Amino acid sequence: MEIKEIYFVTTNKNKVETLAERLRSCGILLIHKPIFLNEPRELSTIEVCKKKMDEAKKILKKPFIVEDRGFFVPALNGFPGTFVKLIHQTIGIKGLLKLMENETDRTAYFEYCLGFFDGRNDHYFVDREYGRLSFQPRGENDRGWGDLMRIFIHDLFPNKTLAELNDEEWKKYKTHISKNDYIQKFLSWLDGCSNARNSG
Repeated sequence: MEIKEIYFVTTNKNKVETLAERLRSCGILLIHKPIFLNEPRELSTIEVCKKKMDEAKKILKKPFIVEDRGFFVPALNGFPGTFVKLIHQTIGIKGLLKLMENETDRTAYFEYCLGFFDGRNDHYFVDREYGRLSFQPRGENDRGWGDLMRIFIHDLFPNKTLAELNDEEWKKYKTHISKNDYIQKFLSWLDGCSNARNSG
């Protein structure tokens, strides 16, 4: 499958910039399609992506991407999961930490799902990024990704929240997580399809 351009159906410019850079290195142009899609009330990122795909296909017939992210805390039975926006609109990150006051297991993870419509079929690529919750919000540089960066600690920098990382540390973190993340899985899949087609 040889694809030169893909639409990204989202209103989030940060997501577009991140993905565009990765696709550009593979010779693929990412075109921003700022269409608002409804946020389905589903518990998993892949189910949210499926609903978004169905909605977007009513508008676009060309290859496109949709994406969803969630933040899961096992000690809270996965809450807030895909309802991150609801947390920001209600109890906030301080309220989330309040729920964790008596919990010893502070494991948390981001879950990402990329849905790709190739013009005929749907494909999904899922990844999780594990870490733990801090006891208090720390750091001011969320780099446009929201307050969760102020309470999430990645194992690569066990003494800092993501919002406390300096530019050099942030670059190291991004390089580390991109080695086999959901975007890399998607790019590897595209490359595999292209090689199969060329060898056939």
